[in-house]
Amino acid sequence: MHAPHLCIVAVAAGLFGTGCSTPCEGAGCGALYPRASVGLFREATLRAAEVDALSPDAALSTRDADGYDWALVGASGGLAAGVPAADEVRWYDAAAFGAGGDPTRTLTGEGAGARFGAAVAVGRGPDGAERLIVGAPERGAGAGYAGAGAVLLYEGVGATLAEADAPRVVLGQAAEDHFGEGVWACGDLDGDGTDDWAASAPWSDAGGSSLGGSLVLGLSSVSPPAGAISSADLPALHGDSSGAGFGAAVICGASLDGDTLPELIVGAPHADPFLRENGGAVTIRTAPVDAGARPTLTLLGDEASASFGAALAVGDLDGDGVNELAVGAPDLDSGLTANAAGAVYLYDGQALAAALTTGVAPDAAGVKVLRGASPFGRFGAALTLADLDGDGLGDLVVGAPGTHESAATRAGAATVWWGPHDAWPDTQASTDAPLTIAADRQYLETGGVLATTDLDGTGLAQLVLLTRVASNLE
Repeated sequence: MHAPHLCIVAVAAGLFGTGCSTPCEGAGCGALYPRASVGLFREATLRAAEVDALSPDAALSTRDADGYDWALVGASGGLAAGVPAADEVRWYDAAAFGAGGDPTRTLTGEGAGARFGAAVAVGRGPDGAERLIVGAPERGAGAGYAGAGAVLLYEGVGATLAEADAPRVVLGQAAEDHFGEGVWACGDLDGDGTDDWAASAPWSDAGGSSLGGSLVLGLSSVSPPAGAISSADLPALHGDSSGAGFGAAVICGASLDGDTLPELIVGAPHADPFLRENGGAVTIRTAPVDAGARPTLTLLGDEASASFGAALAVGDLDGDGVNELAVGAPDLDSGLTANAAGAVYLYDGQALAAALTTGVAPDAAGVKVLRGASPFGRFGAALTLADLDGDGLGDLVVGAPGTHESAATRAGAATVWWGPHDAWPDTQASTDAPLTIAADRQYLETGGVLATTDLDGTGLAQLVLLTRVASNLE
């Protein structure tokens, strides 16, 4: 195990003393890993069965002050990164990535602890122009509205941040709603020919359930009043149980039923289906979306405290033109000793499309299960799906940031599962993954943040992983 050799004073109550000869290891040493390393892995590297998480093909250099709670969004030719600790959104093109250097462009928020950049999305707005969506969940909305949050819409500005100014600001409607904790660029949810957007307010009580969470829908068919806009002026969906976390994960740009309009897929990982506390749920609404209508289909977690719906991914894993849906349940227990080992449920596209017509969830024949093997590994905490090997089929990447490597606390891991999925066994363990990306070093939390991007402009996606790393002041 590698760890920083630092002179430190007591990291926990009752542990006093200093020392420079022995590195800090184990519980209580996480504070010595304050910054992010963002690494990119190309197709040739990903052909191995095991890849060192700390040996990417290209990486970005960062500072301690930037923190490690980044939001990453890939786009052709680069990567957009939200850096909320610095109240910034940064664009890195291929040259910046290759040099491991400074961002190509930087967009700065108000610099008042608003966590500008906590969430970032890139989509299309009016007339098909590119739109940059940025969440600032700690922004206040006036006296008495601390932490209401905000979403900033930069019309005509894509991931490259060129000429980003004069955003339209949508403010959260209540103190501590944290509106903008998640933002998503959607397809045409309302069927009017223009793409839409969505943003979560995870602590919202607007639906009548304490901290049930809300998902605000920026539908182009709804015209908010002129001037300052409140999220209350826009349609919204709400969690239906206390602390449900509705809107923790959202997919709103892909079709599940084979038509031209996307489905709205929303995770509520702390919902309580059938008395399974924190079992989680995923709701699916077919377009055109009606905020007042019941979901077309609801998928439920089958174990208490599983957090089913904490992460979502959609893509075609078998080339039949119908998308599969992957749902993460990172806190699911795998046996008596593997607490929060986690799991991922993969719903076959054809079975799911049929279920959307009946409103009845697919049976076991339409679902494959990947189970984490590491206690507290939280397998399924992050998901992404893209073609990483150029065979025309999607590939599933699963993050397990709590995984222990040897004695390395929270080293983490990311596993890659190559399509087609129809050749997979019905149930597999994370140790069965064809490819594992990890490193035997504590507190990396590899797999906590995943993204894909076509950095090289070749039409082939590359995998981007964020890891925590030691202070660069050592």
